[in-house]
Amino acid sequence: MSLTNIYSIHIRPGDCLGYGSVIASCGRGIKMNILYIHGFGSKIDPNSDKQIALRKIANVTAYAPDYTRGYRTVMADVDSFLREADLLIGTSMGGFLVSRLSEQMGKKFVAINPVINTKATLSKYIGSHTDHYDRPFTLDQATVDAYPDFLPSSNGMVLLDMGDELIDSFATLEAIGHQMTVHTFAGGSHRFSHIDEALPLIGEIFEL
Repeated sequence: MSLTNIYSIHIRPGDCLGYGSVIASCGRGIKMNILYIHGFGSKIDPNSDKQIALRKIANVTAYAPDYTRGYRTVMADVDSFLREADLLIGTSMGGFLVSRLSEQMGKKFVAINPVINTKATLSKYIGSHTDHYDRPFTLDQATVDAYPDFLPSSNGMVLLDMGDELIDSFATLEAIGHQMTVHTFAGGSHRFSHIDEALPLIGEIFEL
């Protein structure tokens, strides 16, 4: 889906309206605007624990990229949403993506259980498969090879559930813990189980 087909929608505080892979806006009229980027093979659910929690502190625009379209295309697709965003938040591959968008735009970011080594992670999905929602997809080696890795930055913060069953959180902590702020939470999962506990941390990085 081309994001050029998305139109601006004016909504009342608390409403959630969406189209395809994008929710145009969802929040309570709060000043901060968060761009929330999903991971590989995900889809937007405005009733997810993370989005409900984030709407307590901000207006939330959610985007679920099709990472099989390639790095340059994904970066170009999300570009139109960056201007209004005060803070970038991403999970998994979305965590990787916000680190790169931050470099490009100078915006602060929060990466939740991020993919650090994109090639190692995406290589597992090369070929034709179905995602968690039974949607077919095809990923080739050239597309995987074009993705750079996560970019550690003092402009961002990482949140890790140490019980992540998909990505080795201990390896992530070892790789980037000396380069940027990382907060860890015991247990949890790749979906991240501690979003409510993390809200004060997210609010702090926005205010810094």
